[in-house]
Amino acid sequence: SWSEEDRFRVGVIFLKKGESFVSETEKYLQAAYQGGFRNGESLTCLGNLTYRQRDYAGAAKYYTAALEYNPEDLVMNFNLALALMELKDYPQAKARFASLLDREAIKEGSYPGMLAHIQLYLGQIALVENQPEQAAARFQQALEQQESLVEAWYYLGLTYVRMNLKSQAREAYGKALALQPVNKKIREAIAQL
Repeated sequence: SWSEEDRFRVGVIFLKKGESFVSETEKYLQAAYQGGFRNGESLTCLGNLTYRQRDYAGAAKYYTAALEYNPEDLVMNFNLALALMELKDYPQAKARFASLLDREAIKEGSYPGMLAHIQLYLGQIALVENQPEQAAARFQQALEQQESLVEAWYYLGLTYVRMNLKSQAREAYGKALALQPVNKKIREAIAQL
């Protein structure tokens, strides 16, 4: 007879095997969860699984529950902010991303990739809120952290278009295209200039 922890461990093995094992992953993780096995790690795995399945409300629920075990977990707070962003709960996503910028590990530069993406997502939210100057500043900050971040170049170009700065938009799109020459979205954006 398997314990709920055993079921969880098997679910994690399937989770690590990738997309072709999603149904097995879900079966074991849910069985462990339904059986009462709940801790930060199990809730995180369920959050990651549901996020991958594009069930962003479910992911937000699991990430929120996981944070009850470790409220300071950087990655979990970041993941929850992403799920909230997908749910178009921009005020909550923005607040959570912004709170991460105050963390010592972020300030010290221990997570440059995460910092770049936080700036990227805060820039995208600023665009949604029709604040192009703030969006441009965020995208530029993202690129200071990670110059090869294609999305930041693309959204910077999009922001410049909204600001009617076509030559800057062309330059930003060009840098995005140089990093990803087969990206159809970037090519279409350049063609529309």
